[in-house]
Amino acid sequence: MKKTQIIELFSNIKATFMSFFAIMLFVVLSVGVFSGISWTSPALMGAADSLYDEGNLYDVEVQFPNGLTEEDMEKLMAVDGVDEIDTSFTALQMLQNNGKDYVTKIMSLMDNINRPINVDGTLPQKAGEIALNRLWAQGQNVKVGDAITFKHDAGKGDEDGMTYLTCDTFTVTALVDSPAYVSYNLSSYGFASIGSGYIQCLAFVTPESFDSSSYPGYVQAYIRSDSLRGLGTADAEYKEKVQALSDDITQLGDSLAEERYGGIMSQAQQKIGEAEEKLADAKKKIEKGEEQIKEGKKALKEGKAEYKANKKKLDEGYAKLTAGQKEYNDAKRKYDKSVVMYNSMKAYRQKLADDTLTYDDITEMNRQLDAFSKDKDTKDLGSGKMAELNKTLDYINANVTEEAWNENQELKDMYRDQALADIDEALKETDKELKAAKKTLDQKDKELKSGWNQYYSGAAKLEKAKKQIEDGEKKLADKTAELEEAKEKYEQGLETLEGYRKQLDKIKDYDLTVLSRQENGGLMVVRQYCDLTDNLRFSMAALFIIIGLLVSYSSISRIVRDQIISIGTKKALGLRKKEITLSYLAYSGTAVFIGGLLGLVTGTLGIEQVLAGTIGERFVMGTYAPYFSVSQGAIVIAVELVLILLTTWLACRSVLKQQAVELLKGEKPPTAKPRFFEKWALWQRLPLLTKTVVNNCINDKRRVFGTIIGIAGCTALIVTAVTVDNNIQKSFTWQYEDVYNYDTVIRYNAGVEGAQAGIQEVLDDIGTESTSVYASPFKLMQPDGNQDSVTVTVPFEDDFDSFVHLNSGGKESEEQYTDGVWVSRAYNAHFDAQPGDKIEIMDSEGQIHQFTIQGFFNHYLFNNQIIMSREAYVSGFGSEAAPNAFLVDSGQLTAKDIKKALSGIKAVRMVKDDYQAAFDVFNDFSNIAGAVVLVYLVLSVLMAVIVLFDLYTVFIEEKKKELIILMINGFSVKDARQYIYRDTIVLTIIGIIFGVIFGVVMGNVTIMTLEPDMAYFAKGIDWMACGFGAAASGVLAIVLCSLALRRISGFKLSDINKL
Repeated sequence: MKKTQIIELFSNIKATFMSFFAIMLFVVLSVGVFSGISWTSPALMGAADSLYDEGNLYDVEVQFPNGLTEEDMEKLMAVDGVDEIDTSFTALQMLQNNGKDYVTKIMSLMDNINRPINVDGTLPQKAGEIALNRLWAQGQNVKVGDAITFKHDAGKGDEDGMTYLTCDTFTVTALVDSPAYVSYNLSSYGFASIGSGYIQCLAFVTPESFDSSSYPGYVQAYIRSDSLRGLGTADAEYKEKVQALSDDITQLGDSLAEERYGGIMSQAQQKIGEAEEKLADAKKKIEKGEEQIKEGKKALKEGKAEYKANKKKLDEGYAKLTAGQKEYNDAKRKYDKSVVMYNSMKAYRQKLADDTLTYDDITEMNRQLDAFSKDKDTKDLGSGKMAELNKTLDYINANVTEEAWNENQELKDMYRDQALADIDEALKETDKELKAAKKTLDQKDKELKSGWNQYYSGAAKLEKAKKQIEDGEKKLADKTAELEEAKEKYEQGLETLEGYRKQLDKIKDYDLTVLSRQENGGLMVVRQYCDLTDNLRFSMAALFIIIGLLVSYSSISRIVRDQIISIGTKKALGLRKKEITLSYLAYSGTAVFIGGLLGLVTGTLGIEQVLAGTIGERFVMGTYAPYFSVSQGAIVIAVELVLILLTTWLACRSVLKQQAVELLKGEKPPTAKPRFFEKWALWQRLPLLTKTVVNNCINDKRRVFGTIIGIAGCTALIVTAVTVDNNIQKSFTWQYEDVYNYDTVIRYNAGVEGAQAGIQEVLDDIGTESTSVYASPFKLMQPDGNQDSVTVTVPFEDDFDSFVHLNSGGKESEEQYTDGVWVSRAYNAHFDAQPGDKIEIMDSEGQIHQFTIQGFFNHYLFNNQIIMSREAYVSGFGSEAAPNAFLVDSGQLTAKDIKKALSGIKAVRMVKDDYQAAFDVFNDFSNIAGAVVLVYLVLSVLMAVIVLFDLYTVFIEEKKKELIILMINGFSVKDARQYIYRDTIVLTIIGIIFGVIFGVVMGNVTIMTLEPDMAYFAKGIDWMACGFGAAASGVLAIVLCSLALRRISGFKLSDINKL
C-alpha cells in the first residue's frame, strides 16, 4: 500500500470507529468462539493423554471368562506389536460404610500397566491393604489408615465369607486416581451384577488379596505396544495401529477360545466321569452296609429273644431257690432250737440220773419246757413226749414243796423215777426227730448249693449274652453311622455330580473379547465432550460469522456510500478500481487482523479456560492447560479474512462500477416515481411522519438492512439461548409427565426366595403403586465403534404400560409398547437406525448378543434404554429373565420412607430416587448448557450495544438535516423523535420476526449439537423463548434508540446552514 492509502486507512478507521469496532468485534467473537471451542477438544484429549502416559494405560484389553492359561499368555506375547502384557484379578463386592452398601470394583495392582496416579499415601504392599479412588473416599470421608469391610458373599460358610478375596477387612493405605477411569461419570466405570447395577467405588489391592483358585485362569489381560508410544490417543495413526493390533489379537483369540473351550469341556466331562465312578463305588458300599446291618439286626433280634427267654428261666429259678432257701432257713432254725432243747433236757436227765437235780432245776426245766411249748418251732418236738414231761414237772411243782423234795428221799425218788422215764421217752423221740430233720436239712442244703451254683452259672452266661447284645448294638450303631456317613457322602457326591453337570451346562463357548483403548469408558466420556465441543463450535461460530458478515457488508456499504464523491474523485484522478477497492479491503483486513489476534487470545485465555473449568471438574485431571496452535489459528483468521474481504468487495462492487462523473454528483436521490400503494385510500389517510418513515425504509435499503440484521441477530441469540435452556428443561419435564409414571426404583436380589412377594406386600401396605420388572445394565455397541451403557428392562406385569408410556411418534402419539425390542429415540436420532436393523449388546462377561429392533420410543434422559419382551430376551441372551426390580409411584411418600419400610427385607439392594437422580444429571449437564446460554445472552446485549447504537447514531446523523427542517417547520423535538421512533419500531418488528425464525432454527441446531449419543432432547418452537427474545430485543432497541435520540435535543436550527 502507498503511504497515502495508509493515511486514508487510519483516517477512515478514526472517522468510522464504531463500524470498524463492530466488524472487529464480530471477528473477535467468531475467531474466539471457534478457536476457543475447537481447542477445547485437543486440550482435553491432551490432558487425558498425559494421565494415560503417567499411569501407563493399556493399549488393548483382553477379556475371557473361560480364563487364559500361561501357554495362552505366551502366544499373546508372541503377537507382533505386543511388547508388554500383564494380568489382573477383578471382583465386585459390596463395601459397607456408615450403614450403606456401595458396589465396589476391586482390582489387583499390576507391575507396570494401569498404575494408579495422584497417589496420596502408599500403594498396598501386602494382603489386607487397599487403595481407594479419591472421588468416592473423599465423598464418604474415608481417610488413609481407616479400616473398611466388604459384605460377605451369600452362601459362603468359610471363615472370611468371601468368594474371591482372602479376607473381608482391609486397611486403607492410599487414595488414588486411575488412568483407566479418568471420568467422574459413574457409568464410565462399567456395570455390575450386584447392588444398584452400577459401580460406585474403585479399589486396588495386591494379587495376594485374591483367591486365585476361584478363577478359571487369567480372565483379564492388558497389553501395551512400544510402537504406539509417542502417539496421541486421538491421532489417526494411533487409532489405525491399535485397531490393527486388536485385529491380530482377535484372530489369535478365536483359536485360543476354541482350544480353551475344548479343554474346559474335557476337564468337566472327566470330573463328571470320576464323580460317577465314585458314586458307583459309594452305592456298592451302601448296599453292602445295608445288608450287613440287616443281618446284624436279625442276629441281634434273635440274641435278644434268647436272652429274654433265658433271663425268664433264670428269674424263675432264682424265685424257686429263694423260696427253698427260706424253707431251709426255717427248718434249720427249728432244728437248731430243737437241738438246744434236746441238749438242755439231756443235761437235766443226767442230773436226775445222778440225783443231783435240785428243786430249782425242776422249776427251771419246767419254765424252759413252757417256753418251748409256746414256740411254734419246738412246740411239737418229741411227738408230745416233752409235753408229758412238762406235765410231770408241773405236778411236782404244784404238789411237792422244796422242803419235801430235799428231805423226803422216798418222795423224791418216786417223782425222780417218773420224771426220768418221761424225759427218756421225750429224748428218745426227740433224738429220732432231730436225726430225721438233720438228714432232711443236709439233703436240702446240698440241693440249694447245687441250685445256686447253677443259678450263678446261668447268670454269668446271661451277663455274657447281655454284653454280646450290647456289643452287637454298638457294632450295629457304628455300622448304621457308617452307612449314614456313606449315604451323606453319596448325597454330597450326587450334589457334586449335579454341580459338575450344571457347570457343564453353564460352560459357554465364549469368544475372546478384545477391547482397544478407544473403548475405555473414561476415554469415551472424554470423546463425548470432545465431540460436543467439535459440533458446538460450528453452530456457535456460524451464528457470529453470519451476523458478522452481514454487519460487515452493511457497514462497508454505508461507508462506501458516504464516500461516494471521494471515490469519484479518485477515479477522476486516474486511480484504478483495484487501488480504490484496496483501501476498503485494507480497512476490513485490518479489522480482521486485529480482531483475529484478539479472538485467538480471547479463545485461548477466555472461552477455552471457561470450558476447561466447566468440563475439567468432571474428570480426574481437573482444570487443564489450554491448547494453542499457530497454524490452526492462522487458518481460522485466514478463513475469516477471506469471508470479510469477499463481503467488502461485494459491498464496493456496485459503486465502483459507476463512472467518475456519476460518482462526483454524489449519491443519487430517491426517484420520485409513483409507487403502487400510494393510490390506496389508506395511504392517503396516513400522517406525514408515517409516510416519511415508509419512504425512508424503501429509499434507504442499506440502513434498513443493517438495522434488521442487528435486531434479528440480537433476537436470534436470545431466542437461541432461551430455546436451548427451556427445551433441555422441558425434556426432563416431558420424561416424568409423559413417559415415566414412576419416580422410585427398587432393586433386590432375585435369588432370595420370597423376596418379590415380601417387597410387594410392603409396597401394598404403605399404599404405593408398583410394577415388577427385570432391569439390568449392559453395554451398547454403537455403529460408530464406540460403546455406551444401556439399561435393559423386561416387563413382567400387564400394568407396565401404566408406568412407562412408550410413545413411538411425537409427544402426543398414542402408539404403545408391543412385543419385541424397543430402543430409546437417541439411538435412532444419532445413528439413523431403523426398525428391522440389528442392535448389539455386550453382557458383563464381554459376550455380544444381537437383537432386531422393533421400534423406537421417546426417551429424554441421559441414558440409553431398551425395553424388550421376555421372549425377545430369551431369544437374544439364551436364558430367562427373572424379576429383580420394582418401578414405584411413591405418591406422597419419599424414597427414604419406602427404604425405611423395606428395612426388614434383607434382599433389598437399593431404593433409588430415580426422579432426583435424573434431575441431578440434568442439572449437571445444564451447567455446560448454561455456559452456552450465558455466552449467547451476553453477546446479544453486546451486539445490541455495538451494532444497534452505532446504526441509530449514524441514522440520526444522516437525518439531521431532515430533523432540523421538521423543527423549522414547527414540529417539536418530540415530533422529531417520533420520526425516528416510528422508523425504529417498524424495523425492530421486522428484525424481531426474522430473528425469532432464525433463533428457533439455531436453537434446535444448537440442541442437536449439545446432545450426547445417549440423549434425545425436546425440540421445536418454544413460544416462551420467542416471546422473551422478542420482548428483550424490543426493549434493548428502544433503550438504545432513546439514548441515541438524546442527540436531537442538542441540534440547533442554525446548523441547517452547515449541512
